[in-house]
Amino acid sequence: DIVGDKVSLVATVAQGNDDAFGFDLTSTDKGTYIVWTEDDAKAEKPLVRSVWIALDGKLDAPKTLASPEGDVDAPRVIATDAGFVVAWVALKREGFAPSDASLEGAAEARFSSWVEWMPLDSSGAAQGPAKAATKKTHVTWFALGRHGAGAEVFFVDEQAKLEGGGGRIGRVTLGESPDSESELLASGVGSAFPDLFL
Repeated sequence: DIVGDKVSLVATVAQGNDDAFGFDLTSTDKGTYIVWTEDDAKAEKPLVRSVWIALDGKLDAPKTLASPEGDVDAPRVIATDAGFVVAWVALKREGFAPSDASLEGAAEARFSSWVEWMPLDSSGAAQGPAKAATKKTHVTWFALGRHGAGAEVFFVDEQAKLEGGGGRIGRVTLGESPDSESELLASGVGSAFPDLFL
């Protein structure tokens, strides 16, 4: 909490074992919703976790939103009229896993990556299973933005780059088919992480 020139700790949330540092949060007039990823050591599966922190610092018990079959990275959350939307990059690997999705080369295993998302109500309860927002290609970056009462995804797809071309930037409204995506930039995007002003 920041009041004038004084800073005080409101709450702490413990993260489980994981080699990823990705997390995200969004605040409303009632509190803050946080999402992150960690590993389920017993099941050897990744977890997408979340917690709600009220304005007075009171924490709800952390909950598991999803446990995908593959790996997960870069969780994002945004507030909508109905509650929240959580999204992340899902990865399906074959053989040796590259350390960075943007660095896959001839000597490394091919893998696919895409954006998955999940709608939540105002209490943070899931309103259905995780769904694919984009095609299962080679997504390396994405951002969430408001779209009317809901949300949309902007993403970088480097599939063409792996085949000798450049990456592309696409956009899709959540709740619609991944096939409905629109292309904002068809090619020429390098191995970078664009910034998005919303």
